[in-house]
Amino acid sequence: MVWFVRDVTGMTRRIDLFAAAVAASLIAAPVQAQRPASTDSAGSPLDIASWAGQPRVQHYLDYFTGQARPRVAKWLERSQPFQAQIGDRLSAAGLPSAFSFLPLIESGFASDAVSKKGAVGLWQFMPKTARQYGLRVDRLVDERRDPERATNAAVRHLGDLKTKFSSSFLAAAAYNAGAGRVERGLGQLGDPDSEDGDTGVEGQFFRLASKSLLAKETRDYVPQLIAAAMIGQNPEQYGFSPSVPAPYAPTAYDSVTVDRPTTLAQLARAIGVAPVVLRQLNPQFVIGVTPPGASSSIRIPPGLADIAAARIPTLPAALIPSFDDEDDVNPAGSKPAGPDAHTLVRRGETLEAVAGRTGVSVHKLRRANALPKRYRLRPGQILRV
Repeated sequence: MVWFVRDVTGMTRRIDLFAAAVAASLIAAPVQAQRPASTDSAGSPLDIASWAGQPRVQHYLDYFTGQARPRVAKWLERSQPFQAQIGDRLSAAGLPSAFSFLPLIESGFASDAVSKKGAVGLWQFMPKTARQYGLRVDRLVDERRDPERATNAAVRHLGDLKTKFSSSFLAAAAYNAGAGRVERGLGQLGDPDSEDGDTGVEGQFFRLASKSLLAKETRDYVPQLIAAAMIGQNPEQYGFSPSVPAPYAPTAYDSVTVDRPTTLAQLARAIGVAPVVLRQLNPQFVIGVTPPGASSSIRIPPGLADIAAARIPTLPAALIPSFDDEDDVNPAGSKPAGPDAHTLVRRGETLEAVAGRTGVSVHKLRRANALPKRYRLRPGQILRV
């Protein structure tokens, strides 16, 4: 699910230029089978630096520290608020810390990242895999966008893959390509021959890659991860000095529980914060409303829990739109029926197009949905109008 390799024409808004640059930089020759003198055995710490001699690893080290430096610097900054939490989860699961940089090559550490194929969030989960690991994905709640819950799911997924293949590199390859594709490649690989030698479990990935038994995207995925982890674990060594940008640091919060559909924007105004603040803290609520039929936990800025608890009972229950079919809640060209009307975004629509169709200004749409500037709509997304 590497944006800058998988599908150059279908990248998300955040890294489409980087996608084209990486795709153009790829060379046609398969990975060469150069390996370090010693390799990691299953269950031992993963020494990623020992694989720096791999040609494709060096290629991406050069690329990330050269042509792509500005974007990698931005992504490293975005990663700062998440690294401690991700690292703790990986350590508790006995997984290598290098996995904490999978979101860098997956999403650029953007929790709202969406690929053309429908992968979403920091970890770029597809709906089926997300649900398999306990994430709710529907039109009201998409927990792939919740960095905390998505990280927990990703760690379990990576743990299952590591157990299955006894190799961190093969687990990463399977995260990208699927376990079945890696298994088929191993079946074709057979036993190490005299030319390859026995390079241990981590060397199996490079043997698969050298024999083109994995798709090109996957053959480059693990070298990208190794290069990203080498840079991320020692940024100063590679000339990076990441800081924490405020808009991407919503990691400190309190929580309140609501037992009926509640609009984030209304709650935000009730506790005296901008609606966009609660949207950033609660990206899993797709239309900015908690779902009916169950209690929901809402994250709020620290120190406001008592105020929120007092104000929540005074808020009106939010009206939830019906999604019985793919038609818009409001017919095309009609004005919204009231303050709780919603509309589904159609394929290829911009915010300006939705504004023209619904008769609501771009400014009001952006304000009602707490959308940042230069936000790209997604087909099927629900907007309050």
